[in-house]
Amino acid sequence: MIRCSLAFFLVGATLALAHPDIFMNAEANLVFNESGFEGVENHWVFDELYSEAMLETVDKDKDGKFNSEETKALQKIILPPILKFSYYNYLALGSKFVTPSQIANFTASFEQGKLTLLFLTRFDIPASEDYTVLLLAVTDPTNYILISADLNKSKVHAPPNLEVEYFVDSLKGMTLFDGFSSQVQGLYIRFRKTP
Repeated sequence: MIRCSLAFFLVGATLALAHPDIFMNAEANLVFNESGFEGVENHWVFDELYSEAMLETVDKDKDGKFNSEETKALQKIILPPILKFSYYNYLALGSKFVTPSQIANFTASFEQGKLTLLFLTRFDIPASEDYTVLLLAVTDPTNYILISADLNKSKVHAPPNLEVEYFVDSLKGMTLFDGFSSQVQGLYIRFRKTP
């Protein structure tokens, strides 16, 4: 039964105009290093039904935890759309979306009946003397996964050689985000080398 549900979820993910079948709470923190913007640190917590389906599919030894082999299997199921299609962390630089370079520091756990993922979506955008302006939206425009993300809770991890400013606001008037729900907000970021 659960395997059938999982198959339905994966097939349904290809539908562009689906209603939400997966629910996820997301936190997104901004990570900088001495060179510039390193990426988005994601903390995802999935709904109980999807979490149980993933546990049933991946937890081969049935201990309710994910060993390294099972964690790799989860990565193969959940993360490819991020790298291949730039899904879920939509980062705009000027008039285009930036494709992430890799997923790093991936961990998975099963806490209070929910699948919890932590990982860094790396973008590696260098800092300069002038401000670089980025706009981040954390969402699924297909509405297959209903992502609840309160970007007002986002934190910045930056070294002292960088000056970073950010605020949350609507995406209204931002052409790249025209296909997004009007309820989705963006995290506006600008950074530069400290003068």
